This record gives sequence, structure tokens and C-alpha cells, in this order.
Amino acid sequence: MNREAILKKAGLDVLGFCSARPLEKEKAYLLDRQAHFGLCKYEGQRIEERLDPSLHYSPVKSVLVFGINTKTRPIQLKKGQGLLAGISRIPDYHTVLKEAGNKLGQLLKLEDQAKLMVDSHPLMERAFAQRAGLGYIGENTALIHPVYGTYLALGLILTEKTFPYDGEVGGTCGSCKLCIQACPGGALKGEGVLDPMACLSYKTQSLEEGSRQLGPRLYGCDVCQE
Repeated sequence: MNREAILKKAGLDVLGFCSARPLEKEKAYLLDRQAHFGLCKYEGQRIEERLDPSLHYSPVKSVLVFGINTKTRPIQLKKGQGLLAGISRIPDYHTVLKEAGNKLGQLLKLEDQAKLMVDSHPLMERAFAQRAGLGYIGENTALIHPVYGTYLALGLILTEKTFPYDGEVGGTCGSCKLCIQACPGGALKGEGVLDPMACLSYKTQSLEEGSRQLGPRLYGCDVCQE
């Protein structure tokens, strides 16, 4: 079965395959962010757990990265209405990804030789997505796919089976700094540096001090994607 057929049957938009070796260059990125800004409370406090799939499934040899398009239409707020991030205006992507991931495992006959991971884990999904050839990391620190841009919700399958791996793709944002200039919280510092504590998406999700001084924004922020 070819990849297009697998995507259709599983209800997915993207799928990539890569090695399960620990991430390397991302370690320096996380250490630097920890030193300057701290780590978000929901992303895991042990850096090695963000980098090494074998700490989550010891026999792992391959990582399957899959995703669905989360793009929504812009909305015009009426007086008194609050704004929700686009991903909050679609069916719960956790449920959709879990169902699609289970279907993917059946199609690839992974049986009990795999572990499905959707959102509630510390691994850096975007870094494995880049390794699996799904895009590059942009100035807004998000994965940028050639078709779907940053509008992808991602899941992982760790498996002890091996597959032909997709090659990592290159790419940069070049001289474009629009997301940095537009970021309402000033969280994007340039050259791929993010202060997560200043990110409005983090503030609205974590209810940190000052999160209620965000105008009509109730949950999440899409500005750097838009």
C-alpha cells in the first residue's frame, strides 16, 4: 500500500518516517532556553526526556510522525465576544489523532510492537517531524510544512520495526521577520529564540499572572501563524 492510500485510509494529511536516535542539536536549544527563560510546566522538566524516544519505549528503532491539517477560517468578533485559537474551533485533535494513529498502526501491522503518543508526552514532535521530512522549523519556532504551513497537529508512533526513512528537508524563513514583528507578547526574539513565558498562547492556557490583560483573547494565539 502506498503512502497516499495509507493517509486516506487513516484519515491523515501527512506522514513521515525517521530514525529514533536521540535529538542532538535541540539539546543546546533547550538548555539555552532553560537558562534564559525557564521551561513551561506542561512540557516536561527533564530535558533528556524531550530528546530520546528510548526513554519512553525502550525497544524503539523508528519514529512515525503523522498529522492532520488544523487550518480554520478567520472569524469576525462581535461586540462582547471572546477569541479562541483556531485549533479550539475544530473537533478535539487529541481524539482525532488517537483514532488515526490506531488506524495507522493497524494498516502498517505494528500490532503490539509500538507505542502511540499524542500530545501528552515531552518529546519534541516538531523536531522529529523535521527529521522525517515534513518541513523545517521557522522563525516562529513552529514546523512549516510546504502545503499546510504551521497548521498541523502532530502525533508520534514509536516502534521497534524499521522502515525506509524520509530524509530531513532544509529550509529557512530567509529575511522574513513578519511573525517576530507581529507577536503581541514579544515572545519571538529572532533566530529561532522563543520566550515561552511571554507567549500569549502559553499565558492563556496556563492562567499565569497577567493572562487576563489580553483583550478579547480567551484561549491560545494564532498571530505568528497568520
